This record gives sequence, C-alpha cells and structure tokens, in this order.
Amino acid sequence: MGCVGLLVLLQAGADGPSAAPSSIQANTDPVVTGLFPPGVTVGSTAQWRITGRQLESVTDVWISGRGVEVVDRKRAGDGALDVLVRADNSAVPGHREVWLEGAAGLSNAVLCRLDTLDGSLEEEGNDDLAQATLLKPNTAVCGQLEAGDVDHFRVQGAAGQAVTVEVEARRLGFPLRPVVTLFNSSGRALVQERESPGLEGDCRVTHRLPGDGIVVVRIHDLLYQGGGASAYRLRVFDTPFATALFPLGGRRGELIEFTVSGGTLTQPRQQRFRMPSHAPGAVDLGPFEGPGSSLFVDRRAAVGEGPEVVEPGSTPGQGTSVPLVLAPGCTVNGRIGAAGEVDRYRIPVRKGTRIRAEVQAAALGSWLDSVLTLRDGQERWIAENDDPIEGESLRVPPWSPRLEPAPTDSLLVQQVQADGVWLIEVSDRYGGGGDEFGYRLTVGTDRTDFAASFVTDPGTQDPSTPSSSPWVLNLRPGTSRRIPFQLAIEGRTGPIVVRLEGMPAGVTAAPVTLRPRSDGPRGRLTVVRGELSLQVAANAAAARGWLTLVAGAKGPGGESLTRRATAVLPVYRWEGATPRRPVYRALEQRPFKVLEPGESVQSR
Repeated sequence: MGCVGLLVLLQAGADGPSAAPSSIQANTDPVVTGLFPPGVTVGSTAQWRITGRQLESVTDVWISGRGVEVVDRKRAGDGALDVLVRADNSAVPGHREVWLEGAAGLSNAVLCRLDTLDGSLEEEGNDDLAQATLLKPNTAVCGQLEAGDVDHFRVQGAAGQAVTVEVEARRLGFPLRPVVTLFNSSGRALVQERESPGLEGDCRVTHRLPGDGIVVVRIHDLLYQGGGASAYRLRVFDTPFATALFPLGGRRGELIEFTVSGGTLTQPRQQRFRMPSHAPGAVDLGPFEGPGSSLFVDRRAAVGEGPEVVEPGSTPGQGTSVPLVLAPGCTVNGRIGAAGEVDRYRIPVRKGTRIRAEVQAAALGSWLDSVLTLRDGQERWIAENDDPIEGESLRVPPWSPRLEPAPTDSLLVQQVQADGVWLIEVSDRYGGGGDEFGYRLTVGTDRTDFAASFVTDPGTQDPSTPSSSPWVLNLRPGTSRRIPFQLAIEGRTGPIVVRLEGMPAGVTAAPVTLRPRSDGPRGRLTVVRGELSLQVAANAAAARGWLTLVAGAKGPGGESLTRRATAVLPVYRWEGATPRRPVYRALEQRPFKVLEPGESVQSR
C-alpha cells in the first residue's frame, strides 16, 4: 500500500462552539495582522513590532520549534506590541509559526524566518538606482512596498563573485508577487526573475558580479500593488543552495539516504534520515552538512506506508532502458533525469481488477509536470493522463477547495480486461528533465485506505480578515466545543474509530465510531464527515498545548490502519487588501488553550 494524504485540506470557516452564555464576549481573542521585521538571525536578537487587535491582554508569544525565546515584551503607544526575541546558536533555521497568547485565548498564526544571515531594515529614499541602499553579500534586509513603490539595493563584492539574490514574501504569508531585476552600475539591466520554481511564488536569481563588483537590485510587486502588508525579506548570499531533493520520500521507520543537488552546488550532498514511525505525512529533513557551511532545504519529504524502491535510472541522463517490474502496491522513487527522458515500468495485471497509477511530484516541490501513459503487453496505447482525476485521490494540496491532488500530478485508474503485463510510462509534459524532476509513483490494484482531516464549516471566514477562531481552540471551562472532521475513504474498511489525543486534565472527548457504507462505488473515494464533542470541565485548569486527531480501522485482510488528521492553516498577513491565494502551513496537531475560569472567549 502506497503513501497517502501528504496534505489534507482544512476548509475556511468557524468551528461553531456550542451555545455559550450571553456573558461571553465576541471577538476578544487577539488577532495578529502584522509582524515586522519577519525574522531573526541564529545566535542573535531581533526587535519585532506586532500589530493587530485585542493585543492589550497579551501575556505571551508562542513560537513553534525550539531555540527561540522572548526576552522582553511591551506595549507600544499605538496599541502594537514590541517584542524582543533571541535565537540561540542551536536553533534550526527555517520558517516558524508565531501565536500570541492572551487572557481570551490564542491568536491566529503568522510566520517568521529563522535565518543564518545577519539582518537589517530597509532605509527609505531608495526609490531609484542612484539612491540604492548599500547591502553586503551574506546579509538580509527587510522592507515594505507601498502602492507603485520600487526599492533599490546596491550589492558590492569581488569581480566575478557569484551572488544569489532571493526574495521571501509569499513564503512568509505576505501578498506580494515579487519581481527582481539586476542592473550594472551604469543602469543596464542584466537579468530579471519572478516566481522561481519551487518557491511558492517567490523568486531567486544567481549572477556573477561584473568587473567593478557592483550590481543594483530592484524589487517591486508584479502589479505594483503595496501597502502595510506588502513586506519582504531580501536575502543576498554567496553560499550554495540546492534546488533538487531525491528521493522525495521514504517508508515510515526506515533509514533513508537523501541527496540534494542543483542550484549552485558544485557536487551533491547526502544525509541519512530515519523516517518517523507513524504514517503517513511529511517531515523536515534538517541541515545537509558539507564544505563551507550547512545547507538547508525548504522541502519536506513524504512518509510512505508500504514497500518502496528506487528507480535504477534515477541518476540524471540514465533513464530506464530496461523497464523495472513493480509489485502491486509498491511506490517507486524516480526522476526524469534529462530532457525528453521517459521512465518505463511493468506491472502484472489480472482480469477484473482496476489498476491505479498515481504520481506525487508537484505536491512535493518537484518541477515535473507529469504525464502517465499506460500500454498493454504489446506496447499498444491504453490510456494517458496529464492532470488528476477529481475524486480519485487521497493526496490533497493545501490550496485545493476539493479532494484532489496537485494540479499537475497525474493519476490513471483503468479496468483490466485480460491477464497480462502492462507498461507504465512517466514523462514531463513539456519535455523537461534534470535533478529537480523527481517523483513518487504508486502503482497497484484497488486498495483500502483513508485520510483524515480537521474541517470547519465553509463560507463564514473572509480571507481578508484574520481571525483565530477557525484555526485554534480557545476553550472556556464549563463549555463544550464541536470538533468536526472528515474522512476520505478508498476501498472498504471496517468501522473507523476516531479519537483525540493530547487533552489536558479536565478536558475530555468520547471517541466516535463511524461505519462507512460497504456498497459504495468500487475504487472511488467515499467522503464521510463526523464530529467529536470536546467537554471542558468547570474546574479545568488553564493549559496550552496541541490536540491530535487519530482515526483507526481494520482493512479487509484484518490489517490495522491508523491515520493522523492534518490541519492546514492559512497564514493571513493582510487585512482590507485584495485577497490573493493565501499561504498555508500543514500541521498534524491543532493548538488549543484552556482559559482561566471567568475569562471570555470568542464565540461565532
């Protein structure tokens, strides 16, 4: 059985707590609308200005992960918060979630960047080339763009030095669509970049400094929009970065050797990683050590459930000249290593079964726009698929409003008319190839599996108005709260028992048993919704933590199936601006706070 459920959608809306006493006030939990500058350097401190609503009762700032602590916090004159944070030398770089904790509960999440580069703030008056702010290599600067605004930075180094300029905006939740142009000191444009592959709408460009060692960087929004929410981090560095990861995942509990390559790496780097024992999901791999410095990859690896193999021709340019025979239910980790390459696999088939061939690529950050082609034993064409089939996959990207895989990941489902051996081909729609074109292909007959997700009632949350209520659980003693969930079931299972883990003393929720229909369409997804009732005792003590939703069932052969629900949180950074596609963060746990008795909690 292959990997399922990398990301499961948490739809926008409010949970709808049980009827609350009239004394409970509305909209009293803190709401964050901005955090600037959105970063801190490992081994140093940073001063953040946090803006929002209901910040007067904030008692703590909660930062995910380890190694970052709040040193000082005070109210600013305009109602904002000034927060001094410190990142110790052991803190792992990457993107972190930040919540505010107040008397009325937790806020919505925003993002910050834990970086190895020294940071600074943009100096105003840099609207043209002649006024560009000086910026040294291996530093970062945080800036903001107003409507119609452009910012300029002068980078100076050694002639011929390779310098990378990278913008982080979308990845931090800002609605900016950055465009970067490099000019020489005479004002001649050298190169321009926007929406680099694998950067979620952000951009990155590498260029060698000209003879005088000077380039001027111009940054602006694609449509020249701006405002207080249009912030960015401009990173300038000469250390290596990678654009490719292989394999894109591995079986749970196994020790997997991962390789990063591409970008400005002169040679690949390897690292062994023990996949977590629970299944399935995705994990961060941490730093890859090598000459000069550690390298961090903003990619997550899929955690698979069933047997896995590595394509023999996964080295770029080799291809698969002799098709690999796949056992049903196996996941193969492959790569279209060169332009125009086609990878080929064979699978035994039996009359009366349905064959599924499913690709994970774009959903895991690959550049591959996959095409699956199915042929019979005489290599005669049977079927082909470029885009996913709606309602046939458990693999869901965070931006999808329906149950479907990433828009460019392929899925074929085909009825077998006679025994034999079929041929499956994987290629890129546009004939591309290289290190960055990895994939995971799962092939098998009809299977039994399911994915679980936290869900909320759709249609009640305006994307342009941040609010914590759909994403965190602020619980008042003496009340109850509905916890809706959704199961996407493939095949036929026994009863599915759903329970919550991580509840503190005084908070309980009885497990719920669902009995899916046994006469559903064969090979299609059955979507079932349910809810757990979370009861908070009147004497429950104040607490903060994480809830995990776990669903378990037996497969047709008696095998145990256990799945953790995923909550996908939108990270809203703008209020009153034209909404654009939000940035999402996938969590396998849902944050909660049990309030002190008598404290108010938002009720919607």
